[in-house]
Amino acid sequence: MKDFWDIVSADASAAGLSVNPRSSLLSRLRQLQRSLRHKPGFACVFWLRLNQLFVQKGWRGQFRIRRWRYYRFSSDISPYATIGPGFFLPHPADVTVGSTAVVGKGVTLYNGVTLGSKRLGGDAGMPRLGDGVIVYTGAKVFGAIKVGNNSEIGALSLCNKDVPENSVMYGIPPNVTLKPKI
Repeated sequence: MKDFWDIVSADASAAGLSVNPRSSLLSRLRQLQRSLRHKPGFACVFWLRLNQLFVQKGWRGQFRIRRWRYYRFSSDISPYATIGPGFFLPHPADVTVGSTAVVGKGVTLYNGVTLGSKRLGGDAGMPRLGDGVIVYTGAKVFGAIKVGNNSEIGALSLCNKDVPENSVMYGIPPNVTLKPKI
């Protein structure tokens, strides 16, 4: 796994911010202070990364951080989910990610997005999102499906089948089209 500060730096650059992972700790904390105050999406991702660090190290307080994140940002992103660097939440409200979901590098999730299983209370069969995927407002992605790299899932869509690379999925029932080459 990458270093904590390298992942935070990648998340910050996805949000249009700058956190230098090689600067002194005091300098990094100053950079974070400014970023956390003005970008709630980055703040949500930073506290998620800190929660994941607590889980990974087995430190106490991981449940309190998760509850605080839930109430502060109105999103339920499991610290057990595998989320790659460059994760971006433009509007962090009402985002739900299940505990065994896999999210690739450079993924953007808008508000109201749900990544979950088809069974109530079960973690079996969570989605796997590739690198560079964008999931727009209100989209629901259910089941053990794979979304290919650089794909998009349209707003208010129900995605319950695999999406190939470089394509757009939209609507209910799901319609898939390839992105035009530029």
